[in-house]
Amino acid sequence: MKVLKKIAKILAIIVGCIILLNIVIVLIFTIPRVQQYAAEFALSKLKPILKTEISIEKIRLRGLAAVTIKGLYFEDQRKDTLFYANKVSAKVNVIDLLQNNLTIQSASISNFVGNVYRQTPEAPFNFQFIIDAFAPDPNKKKKPSEKPIMISINNIRLTNGNLRYNILSESETPGKFNVSHFDVENFSLSADITSLDMKNLVADVGSLNFHEKNAGIYVDNLQAMVRSKGNKLWSDKVDLKFNNSEINIPKAAYDTESKEFELNVKKSKIEPKDISIFT
Repeated sequence: MKVLKKIAKILAIIVGCIILLNIVIVLIFTIPRVQQYAAEFALSKLKPILKTEISIEKIRLRGLAAVTIKGLYFEDQRKDTLFYANKVSAKVNVIDLLQNNLTIQSASISNFVGNVYRQTPEAPFNFQFIIDAFAPDPNKKKKPSEKPIMISINNIRLTNGNLRYNILSESETPGKFNVSHFDVENFSLSADITSLDMKNLVADVGSLNFHEKNAGIYVDNLQAMVRSKGNKLWSDKVDLKFNNSEINIPKAAYDTESKEFELNVKKSKIEPKDISIFT
């Protein structure tokens, strides 16, 4: 009996030490200088993998689930700005990670710039090197027990964004809509994406606003819900206001394999001047 009591006492001391160690670690990581050092250490390991410049002005952790980054800068391999954000914040559900689920409870990006381009329509995008760097080894066999990680992002807030997309070999058409050249300013988005799996997509856009400068398109408060199953995409709600036109689509569907689509427009008010942008 005395032996059991001693073992119980030793176990209690070990558990107490583990709890105390965890508390100390959490407290240490609340120190801004330690947080900054951890971020710089992570960047020093990431830069050789991506072979590009990445920098962070400031990082703050709140517990183990929330992070705020200021001055996030990312170059592409031609030393052009790929992405910059004045502030990025995110809160993660740590418990879900144990079940191979990445649940981002909230995410916000403000005052940001994105610059995406490709040399020709067939050439890779300037961010392809990131995908390649983290692509799984094709020679490594996947274990049958492995299941893909499920990603969901709730309460997404993007504000005051400037986004550019260009296919450099294609001609520009000022004043006309051009799928090869986008220059968007004042981009803002409010959305929930319950599932990022493109075969089982669940996304709800509460509000989307932007100004596309090349064609002079002003999108005001776009609202939509999008679902997918396999190669079928559909929506039971799309409300779009652009320039002086309004379109309400209660039902839309598209098959990514057959390219068949269905569109039911309930009501619309389209100005001829707005249509001329796309012709």
